[in-house]
Amino acid sequence: MTATSWLAFREFNGLLVYYTDLMSYRCAIREVRVGIDSAVPDQVLKMPPCDPKDPSVIPRDAMPYLKLAPQTRSVSVELTYCDGSVSEIRSFRR
Repeated sequence: MTATSWLAFREFNGLLVYYTDLMSYRCAIREVRVGIDSAVPDQVLKMPPCDPKDPSVIPRDAMPYLKLAPQTRSVSVELTYCDGSVSEIRSFRR
């Protein structure tokens, strides 16, 4: 349902891609893989552990973004959910 909000690009002291939405739903996600300028998600994003008492809160010390090279044009994403199912790959363009 939130696939269109998984990532958001922002230019602030360079190019950033935020994955705040995914971090808010991390209790339902086992793994997030991304591909920078690639259709194949080949890097695992680090996510803080799930807090079952407050599952949607992003910890204060978490960094819900990646710094990207200024010439980056797209990022692909694939999620593996806690039940083992895998999302389709989504691509986000700047």
